[in-house]
Amino acid sequence: MMRVSMMALLALPSLVDSQSPAVVEFTAVVTAEGGTADFKWTEGEDVGAAAAAFCGEHVAEEHRAACAPAIAAQVENELKVRKQLAGLPALELEVQVGEEKTVFRHRDGGDVRAEASAFCEKYVADEQVAACAAHLVEGALQAAARPKRDPLEAEEPESAWDRLLGPQLVAAGGKTVSVDAALAKKKNVALLFAADWCKPCRDFVPKLKAYYKLASRRGLEIVWVSASRSQANFDAYLQDMPWPAVPLAAAPAVIKKYETRGYPTLCFVDVDDVGKVITCDGVQKVMADKHGLALPYRAPVDKLKRALRSVVALVRGILGLFGIGKKK
Repeated sequence: MMRVSMMALLALPSLVDSQSPAVVEFTAVVTAEGGTADFKWTEGEDVGAAAAAFCGEHVAEEHRAACAPAIAAQVENELKVRKQLAGLPALELEVQVGEEKTVFRHRDGGDVRAEASAFCEKYVADEQVAACAAHLVEGALQAAARPKRDPLEAEEPESAWDRLLGPQLVAAGGKTVSVDAALAKKKNVALLFAADWCKPCRDFVPKLKAYYKLASRRGLEIVWVSASRSQANFDAYLQDMPWPAVPLAAAPAVIKKYETRGYPTLCFVDVDDVGKVITCDGVQKVMADKHGLALPYRAPVDKLKRALRSVVALVRGILGLFGIGKKK
């Protein structure tokens, strides 16, 4: 089935030049085989008519009804993002580059996309510049949206989930939720490492959705950790997922922590020893256990160790009632 997803934003006009008509250009995937076509809209055109004409030319007839709204929504989303970027205040972001940290700076009134691209060109390979710049822009937007903290107000300590995945997760439509609200009370958590450009991922995600519908009743939450190459791709693919995701800007750090080599990878992780890998053979586990009855897929030796720890804790508790083992 054809799915329209945005691959990259190209040749964007300056955000400062308010006298020129806005132009939105991007490359869209328009066939199930990954075929692409370039879409362009200029301010003053009817976006619905432009999207319908594009889909009529490039998309199979049976998919045009879904194609046109997706294209129009992408244009509207891009204009919304530009409006946010135009009002972005001066800010600095600490960025991890290899083993060292450096600072990305956005000046007041500057074009943050151009600044991000120039910054990334210094540190990453040419084919990674677009993804790097998208991460920086998303990070700048998140930093600007973060409420200013009273310097006299005591900071809340980071939770284990916060340190692992960041303070917030994002759901379809851009809605955010704190990572603790999403995961703190879950009995089982899995991290899905996947990308929109990965065909095996697109084949697996529908199967995982069916699994999730049943396994979520057993206290399972899945978190998508994306390897998408642009924010537009990330947003489009997130619409297909019923679970939340790590924001695109924070995803590379999580991918590095888990040393992910291929996609899709599904890692079930411990909720007590937060983030510790139980198994990263989750794709195979899901295919073999479609109802999630064997969650969380611990190895027999791990089950034995947990059982022994429970017994030891119980014995200590009983002895403590009689004052045995207490320090004098």
